[in-house]
Amino acid sequence: MNHPYSKRPFRAVLFLFLALATFVSLFAPFEPRLRGAWPLALGYCAILAVFTIGLIRLKFRYLALLIFSGLTSMLLGLEGYFELMQSETFTETGMRWIRASLYFGYGTGLVAMVFSCWGWISYFKEAKPG
Repeated sequence: MNHPYSKRPFRAVLFLFLALATFVSLFAPFEPRLRGAWPLALGYCAILAVFTIGLIRLKFRYLALLIFSGLTSMLLGLEGYFELMQSETFTETGMRWIRASLYFGYGTGLVAMVFSCWGWISYFKEAKPG
């Protein structure tokens, strides 16, 4: 299988991490909450770079499944928001939709992590000689 990052995914992770870390470093002085948490922000950039390259290595049908799941989560949240805005008093139905959207988003994130690990495992299987 010919992936755009199949020859050097570690280099792609490094470049993506450097780009994200530069972005965080440029805006850290302007955000007071980020000043004390910059090691955590750089760690997040490293994890995001590794998972992103793992997801890029997957076939399109898996990425389409993740995109569809993310859009479904956003639609559930929008339904909850519109439900809350239509009534003049607080309704529990809108919050139920928003809570469902949140949990569906958590599930989508977990599936994305599993798919990313799967992408990296496929790289190591392809790189193994013989």
